[in-house]
Amino acid sequence: MKPQENLVLQGLSHAKRQSLTLIRSKMCLVLSLWALWASSPALGQNTQDYSPEQFIRDQDTLAYRLASPTEADQQELHPLLIFLHGSGERGTDNKAQLIHGGERMAQLTDQENAFVLLPQCPPNKSWHNGTSYIKGDKRHYRYPKSISPNNQLDLVYAMIEDFVKHHRVDPNRIYIGGLSMGGMGTLAMLRRHPNYFAGAFAICGGAHPKSAKSIKHTPLWLFHGTADQVVLPQYSEKLYKVLKRKKAIVAYTSYPEVGHDSWTNAFAEPALFPWLFAQQKAKRQL
Repeated sequence: MKPQENLVLQGLSHAKRQSLTLIRSKMCLVLSLWALWASSPALGQNTQDYSPEQFIRDQDTLAYRLASPTEADQQELHPLLIFLHGSGERGTDNKAQLIHGGERMAQLTDQENAFVLLPQCPPNKSWHNGTSYIKGDKRHYRYPKSISPNNQLDLVYAMIEDFVKHHRVDPNRIYIGGLSMGGMGTLAMLRRHPNYFAGAFAICGGAHPKSAKSIKHTPLWLFHGTADQVVLPQYSEKLYKVLKRKKAIVAYTSYPEVGHDSWTNAFAEPALFPWLFAQQKAKRQL
């Protein structure tokens, strides 16, 4: 304690001195907790690994984060991964989309020498056109039977094409993945552009079974928690069964007693990204 602080305390009653000491202790605790929170990966989101970027088309702007290959050889073509976040990370800060998976995917710039793009969906917009409703104590989704307009997905695709045009990207190794709303968006993108992506993964997502006719052209790995009450696992299960009947290259991993945050388990799968980046348009393997 500083001398001047000690003199001030001496001029106070015992009760007031105790009260002041308690207030100081609480303030120190609050500051310590704030410092811990501010330094946590969930807030920091490893933004230093990503540069903030924007894609502008006419009157529309799509904010995204970019992580570039560790060794960007001017003569080498690099794979490209696009990741679509969930509904909770929508916003305008161009940071929140890094919360789930941002740290893991930043490692791919070194492990796979890849470009990684993480666009951010604006508030009140969506990567898909499904609608939800509550029946009993569960949330259900209605997915469109046919392709319907979605400006955000169109912007993402235009962003990808523009990025490929201006960077050394291997056109045979462009990948896409996402979780929750982004998992649904991933499946919607595969449906809209059935021969564009070399491989994909969708975590706790869903799509109409009729979309399998287009999705079957892209190697796909589905993930879902069996206890998910936000997006029921039946949507991944049904799509997987239809795709298997169509002889698609597809895998499905379910996590017993895991809820909506099955992305924690999926990102911990040691085979996920090696499998994904092994996919090429001319070489299909699972």
